[in-house]
Amino acid sequence: MQRPAVPVVTERLVYEDVTFAPTTFEHNPVESLPAPPAEAAVRLEDAPVFTPFTVAPRIKDRQRAHEIVKDKYPRILQDAGIGGTVVVWALIDEEGAVQKCQIHTTCGNAMLDQAALSAVMEITFVPALNYDKHVPVCVSVPITFGVKSATAKRAGLHEPPHGLGVNPPS
Repeated sequence: MQRPAVPVVTERLVYEDVTFAPTTFEHNPVESLPAPPAEAAVRLEDAPVFTPFTVAPRIKDRQRAHEIVKDKYPRILQDAGIGGTVVVWALIDEEGAVQKCQIHTTCGNAMLDQAALSAVMEITFVPALNYDKHVPVCVSVPITFGVKSATAKRAGLHEPPHGLGVNPPS
C-alpha cells in the first residue's frame, strides 16, 4: 500500500462542483474486480502457540549443531560470499526432537532458507520443562550463515561461527 501524497501548495484553481462517477455493481461488475491479495506468509493458525515452561529448551550439543549448520550452508553461496540470517520457528517435542519447523523471517535467499530448515530439523535439544514435566514447545531459532572475508583470511583470523540461538517465538 502506498503512503498518501504529501500536500503541496499550488497555484492551480480547483472548482467546487466536482462530480464522481456512479459506483454501483451495474457499472462495476464483480467479474472485473482485481484478484484478492496473495495469502500472508504466515497464517494465524500456523503461528506457534505458547506453552508455559519453567526451564527453556536448549541445544543439546552446540558443537554438533554448528557442524550441521556449516554442512548445510550451500557451497555455491559460500563461494559467492552470500550469507544471511534466517529465523526458524521449531516445535520441539517432549524428547527434544524437532517435530516441525517453518520460516518465521527469511533472509531473502530461498537456498539459505531451505538450508536453515534442514539444519534445524537435524538439531537435537534438551526438552523444555514445566516444573518437573517435559513439555512440547515452540521456539524461535535464528540461523546465521556467514563467510570469511578475503581480508580476514589474509590476516589469519578464524572463520566466524555460524550463529545459532534459541528464543521463545516473538
